[in-house]
Amino acid sequence: MFLITAQFRASRSRGAKGKGGVVFYRVTGVEPGGVRVDRNVNSDIRGDDAGVLVTCRERILSQLRLLYCVIERLAGLRQPYGIDDVTSDFRLALAGDAKMGDVVRRSGEDFALRSDLVSVGREYRNAFRFVDGAADGGDSGNIADFLRVEAQRMRGEGRVSLSRSYLSTLSSLRDFCGGEALRFGDVDGRFVAAYSSWLASGGLSASTQSFYLRTLRGVLNRAGSRGLLTVDAGWFRDVNTRVVGESASPKTLSDNELQRLEALELSGYEGMVRDMFMFAFYCRGMELVDVANLTPENVREGYLVYRRRLKGHERRVPLGAKAREILARYGGGNHLFPLLDDAGDVQFGTTRNYVADSLRGIGERIGCARLSFSMNIGTWKALEAEVNVPELLLGAL
Repeated sequence: MFLITAQFRASRSRGAKGKGGVVFYRVTGVEPGGVRVDRNVNSDIRGDDAGVLVTCRERILSQLRLLYCVIERLAGLRQPYGIDDVTSDFRLALAGDAKMGDVVRRSGEDFALRSDLVSVGREYRNAFRFVDGAADGGDSGNIADFLRVEAQRMRGEGRVSLSRSYLSTLSSLRDFCGGEALRFGDVDGRFVAAYSSWLASGGLSASTQSFYLRTLRGVLNRAGSRGLLTVDAGWFRDVNTRVVGESASPKTLSDNELQRLEALELSGYEGMVRDMFMFAFYCRGMELVDVANLTPENVREGYLVYRRRLKGHERRVPLGAKAREILARYGGGNHLFPLLDDAGDVQFGTTRNYVADSLRGIGERIGCARLSFSMNIGTWKALEAEVNVPELLLGAL
C-alpha cells in the first residue's frame, strides 16, 4: 500500500529567480522489514508559491488519479513491484509514453480507488471515492487489509475519530510485527499478551497502551462477527483495557479554577490546548479525540454536529458566544483546531501525551496540579446536576 500526495517546492537555484517553484508528487511506501521510504516525482505544474496547489487543483487531482492508475496496473500484473517501479512508470505516464497509453486513458475515467492499494494525502482525500479492493480477491484474512477497509468505512459514516483510531492501531501493529503480514489466524491469547508487553516496553503511558488494546479488541470482535475468526474473551482478561478517567465521581474544576483557566494569558501550543478544553466545556463536555477531529463541516447553522467516538451517536450542540469566539481564533486548516494538522505523522496517542503534559503545566498555574482534559466533562456534568433547567426557563418567562 502507498500514500500519495502533492506538495509544492520553491526554486532553490539563484539563477532561477522569478521562475517560481514546482508541484511534485510524493509516494510513500513500506519496504520489507517495515522501513518507510519516500520518492518524489516532479510534475509539469509550476507557480510562484504554494497557492498553485489551489489554482491548479483540478490538474493535480487528475495527475494523482494517474499515479493511482500506475499502481493499480502494477498490482494487476501479479508480480512483485516496489516504490521505484511506481515512480518510474509514473514518469513515463506523465511524459505521455506510448507504453502507458492504457493507463492514461484509464485515469480519465470516473471510478473509486482501491483502499487496499493507496491512501491519499488529507488535502486531496475527499476528492476521491474509495472501495474495499480486498473484498474483490484481496486477502480478507489479513488484519492490515481489514483495518484499512474499516477505517475507510468509518470515515464514510462520519465516524472520523474511530477511523483514526483504527489507522493508529494499524501503524502500531505493523511496528510490533516488524512489517510482516499479520493474519487473523495468528491471533490468540499469547499474541495479545506479547503485544501488551511490547507496548509497555516502549515507554507508552498506561492510557495509550489501553487505547491500542481496546481498539484491537474492538477490531477482533468486529471481525469475529463476520466469521473471520473466533474470539476468546479470555485473551484480554490479563491486559490493561481500562478507560482512564472512568469513575463514579468524575474529577471537576471549582468555579474559581475554571475562571482562572479561562482568563489565563497563554499563547502557542498551550493557548490552543486551553482553548480546546474550554470549547469542550462550552459544548457540554467532549473527549479530546472528538474535539481534535472536528472539521468545518461539523459547524452547521449555529450548531456543532458530530459523532461521539465511543458509540458513534450524533450530538447536536448550540454554539454560544464564547465557543464561537474561540473558533474565530483558528481557521484555514482541515480541522477546527490545528492540533492534528500540526502533528504530521505523529500518532494520536503521542499527541494525547503532549496535550496531557501541557495541561499539567497549565494546571499548576491555576492551582490544579492534576488538570486533565476529561475534567471538562466532569465539570460540565457537575454544573448540569446543580441547575434546575425547567425552573430557570419558567423564571425567565
